[in-house]
Amino acid sequence: MHTFGKEWLAIANAPIPVVSMNGSQLGFVTRDEKDELSFEEITAFPLETVQIDEVLAGVEKLIEDGIRDVLLFYYPRDWRMGEIIWTPVTEKVVHVKEKYTSASSVTTVELSKLQEQLHTEEICMIFLLIERPADDLMAYQHSRPSSFFTRKGIDKLFGTREIAAHLGIDLAHSIGAGDSPMDSFLSGVGLMVQVGGNSLEFRGLHSTVKLNNSIELGDLLFRVADLERELKL
Repeated sequence: MHTFGKEWLAIANAPIPVVSMNGSQLGFVTRDEKDELSFEEITAFPLETVQIDEVLAGVEKLIEDGIRDVLLFYYPRDWRMGEIIWTPVTEKVVHVKEKYTSASSVTTVELSKLQEQLHTEEICMIFLLIERPADDLMAYQHSRPSSFFTRKGIDKLFGTREIAAHLGIDLAHSIGAGDSPMDSFLSGVGLMVQVGGNSLEFRGLHSTVKLNNSIELGDLLFRVADLERELKL
């Protein structure tokens, strides 16, 4: 939010509706009474305790098997806490802080203490990153270099539908742009705009357009704005 929020607000000149953390938290980026960037939550869908424990059990198994190149990113419901990273290797704390400058803090507590902390807070999303080539993980059937964890059934499409209902928007008459296989919301919009060369399985409800880059996306949005103005004349 601190990276893009200021610019977004300057362009929109109004609170910006946001679906964050892979659909787990909905709200508005806005300014508080001190004119500082703020987030006003509409609703959130934190992970259940059993899901957190399942993730940590997987981390424990990796460590027992000698894979210590593990980073666990977690995102509390309280947006002011920011992005927190856990590493099992104390000597890597400085390296992690320098590499992931978006993190508000880096911790290296015992796994049992981490579990206690995650149970205390409402956690909307966990991102598990194994900083080791995928080929090295082939022996571990359930391991991937990176994985996102949210409450069961929660993804970007779910979050988009929820905020659209809150705002009174019919997604069938909306435009959605994305470039990632995680952008599941693309299958719920009227006009899907795929940006970049990734092969995505999603299709818009009415039409799908493929563009090469963000510059072409900007041109498309300007053209849509021109058409809207023409229709109002």
